[in-house]
Amino acid sequence: MRATLATSVALEGAVRMARYFFHIRRGQLTFLDHCGVELVDIVDATREAARRALEIEANVAVPWSNDAVLVDDGFSTIFDVPLTTLPNGLQIRPLL
Repeated sequence: MRATLATSVALEGAVRMARYFFHIRRGQLTFLDHCGVELVDIVDATREAARRALEIEANVAVPWSNDAVLVDDGFSTIFDVPLTTLPNGLQIRPLL
């Protein structure tokens, strides 16, 4: 009983983090992220998706296409970040 009470008190002030999955869509194939990453909120998930998209673009020639980093909250895809080298830079498309 004492250990349970101590654990619940310790967790009371903890920040609840959500797990986000960053799948990669390349043409008709989707490479699933089975592990995901725990992040504080959707703002951090957006930053992580943008970082991954830019990293892929820097290492792989990506012609204009529908390739993207898909961000999933464990239930559904919530937005995607296209893998394109458009002159306007990075775009984020919310999927509502």
